[in-house]
Amino acid sequence: MLPTGQGHGRNHTNVLAGDAVVVIGGKAGTLSELSFAWLYDKPIAALTGYGGVADQYGGKPLDSRKGPAIAAFDSVASLMDWLGEVFSH
Repeated sequence: MLPTGQGHGRNHTNVLAGDAVVVIGGKAGTLSELSFAWLYDKPIAALTGYGGVADQYGGKPLDSRKGPAIAAFDSVASLMDWLGEVFSH
């Protein structure tokens, strides 16, 4: 989290500041960040089992314009393994 004073505009800054996006739970603001991450081709993973946006979109593409689907994981260990693979390239 970056304290920016930008209100919901911070979602754009948050996504651009990171190398990957991990979604856990989430509501409208998280969906906004997920959308920005998708548009900027950031690696995206959802930790499922906590409800919200992560469960709704984990394992699915956000839209039909491009892929791959948002990676979905049901454990922190498998999510960490994926992040290790993403950052080893």
